Amino acid sequence: MATNRNGKPSSNGGPPPPTDADYSNILTGWQALEERLDRLERKPLFRIKKILVEMQSQQLYQSASSLGAGILGLGLGILLSRWMGAWTSFLIAGGLFIHGWGMYKLHYSGNASWSKLPAWLKISVGVCWLVLAGLLGWLLVRIFGN
Repeated sequence: MATNRNGKPSSNGGPPPPTDADYSNILTGWQALEERLDRLERKPLFRIKKILVEMQSQQLYQSASSLGAGILGLGLGILLSRWMGAWTSFLIAGGLFIHGWGMYKLHYSGNASWSKLPAWLKISVGVCWLVLAGLLGWLLVRIFGN
């Protein structure tokens, strides 16, 4: 019976035992994989995907729920616009207040994790505040303007 380099019996027809060259190929394969991951991590879409994967599922579900509620509200607003037209300013003001309060409580009110949020999320919160401020200005002009 044939033996391998460790002195143990080798089976006939099985794969040959690994050599030192095989181990160096495995090592260079890992190095190539690490280099590829380093290149991928520099791409913004990969970073966003990685952040979304790392997010707690509860946060993702809350975001999906909020987005769905907003889309539902838009659809209902379009459907009921004929009957609710006189209440438009009050509904927008209520939505501004509730959304602004929720954003404040979520991102600023005693939340020490604001500094840990990724830059793209901080930018999106800032853009949201700017849009809310513009909407509030438009609403005030509509109510108190000519």
